[in-house]
Amino acid sequence: MRSKSYIVILLALLLSSCNLVTKEVVTWMDTDVSVDYPTKVHLLEEDAIKITLPIDFERYSLYDYQRRLGSVATKKQYKAEVARINTLMKMEGNLYLYFDSLNNSSYIINSMPHMPFMINFDDTVAKMVF
Repeated sequence: MRSKSYIVILLALLLSSCNLVTKEVVTWMDTDVSVDYPTKVHLLEEDAIKITLPIDFERYSLYDYQRRLGSVATKKQYKAEVARINTLMKMEGNLYLYFDSLNNSSYIINSMPHMPFMINFDDTVAKMVF
């Protein structure tokens, strides 16, 4: 009987602590404070597109990116990332690599060529025609 009361008390404490955490998260998400991070506009030359990234991101060549990646990633992570980059390079379009050396994060853009299509509305069925 005594063990059942311990379980009930433990369960009550657990539920009340989860409730407090939930209230704190909701309060944090409801704030109207917005932070303006410094940004920089980058030009994707081959596609004539401008993008805005945080100021710490720098454009890297494939060679420089792989060298940088080799210095910050484990061997397993490096191999997986190189395989992913190689897959992206095989796709149509242009590949742009940006890296933030302050927190070792990357931003990879693979632009795709424009693919026009028409939608024909026959009765109630929409068909895409290429």
